[in-house]
Amino acid sequence: MNQRRFSNAAATYDQHAAPQRELVDALMRYLPETTTGPILEVGAGTGILTEKLLAHYPNTPIDAIDIAEEMIEQSREKFAAHPQCQWILADAQTYHRDEPYALIASSAALHWSSDLLATLKNIYALLQPGGLFVLGIMLRGTLWELRELRRAIAPGKGGGPALPLDELVQQHILASGFTLEEAHTTERRHIYENGRAFLQAIHDQGVTALQQQDYPLNRSELSALIHAYETRHATAGGVYATYQTGSYLLSRPESA
Repeated sequence: MNQRRFSNAAATYDQHAAPQRELVDALMRYLPETTTGPILEVGAGTGILTEKLLAHYPNTPIDAIDIAEEMIEQSREKFAAHPQCQWILADAQTYHRDEPYALIASSAALHWSSDLLATLKNIYALLQPGGLFVLGIMLRGTLWELRELRRAIAPGKGGGPALPLDELVQQHILASGFTLEEAHTTERRHIYENGRAFLQAIHDQGVTALQQQDYPLNRSELSALIHAYETRHATAGGVYATYQTGSYLLSRPESA
């Protein structure tokens, strides 16, 4: 389950979070200068986006929700000096609050949603009319090298974690009622020392959990995967991995 996977990764997540930090930086251009009410952060994790929100809106209440208890506890301690930020263990698909939020933000979280459309519909209901939702997601092109090699080495064991296409994300955004104000996709390579270091890095972020119909690689298959990765995707300084991200600015219409 996602809760267990990301709770286990809480202590090591930030060590390898360069792609996630880049996505947060891309979202900052969408943030309004001021907000008329409280903020909700969805999938706050270890607080990479939270830190930016607190700096940008130092006097605005922020509710930061996440499904991973260890990440919530770690972030609650990390941001103890910011009482305006409340850390809440909750699922974005079912979280409810009587009063709507003026601004909602989420980065590098909703691509793991088991039902992205239902989650977006719930977030829509949490946002006040005229409010903004700033969304960052990892897209299907992320880690394509790893998925391709995994399928070649163990074709009967599945392709590993599946991420949404940009087209599907945009379809769900519109189907949930939002107006899509802006959308950008970015593709970047990140360098790791070697194949083993790369696999360890994504494992430490909780990225390697398999889909329900997939099966884990055995030791010989894993060794073959590392060798193939270092052969086919070598670059100066080690091996590369591709991260494809989408950043979206959404609004809830003033009236239906």
